[in-house]
Amino acid sequence: MALLSNLDTQVMQMILPATDLCLSNSIPGTEAGGTSQIKSIMNGGVILGTRDGMNLEIRDTVGEDNIFLFGLGEPEVQQIRAGVMDKKPVSLRLVRVIESIKAGFFGELDDFFLPELKVLLDEIESGTDYTMISQDFESYLDCHERVDRDF
Repeated sequence: MALLSNLDTQVMQMILPATDLCLSNSIPGTEAGGTSQIKSIMNGGVILGTRDGMNLEIRDTVGEDNIFLFGLGEPEVQQIRAGVMDKKPVSLRLVRVIESIKAGFFGELDDFFLPELKVLLDEIESGTDYTMISQDFESYLDCHERVDRDF
């Protein structure tokens, strides 16, 4: 996985032909567009993504066997936010990941970002995160295991 700054069309033209797996993890109901997913599959890539907008449209076109979807759908996200549906407990594996990040296991934490990162990690760990990471984490891991098994 790579996090690239200044990502533009010229950079994507070099990256996407080499993409085997496209991670598309927008929050259901907030789809960012889907252009990268389309370009990825047009170059033979496979999508590992949330049950959101373009990912669902692609699934309907290419079939369930050619896309890997995980997590909540838009109706569930809306129900959780409205308090109609209960949240799942935060998984122990996610808590361990968060504790490892806080302990600096993946690298020293930058003081500039530390306050914002701490708020985000605390929200995820408590299950109050807007991003639904706390709700989708186990489903994501299960889905990634299917990708590993299939490829």
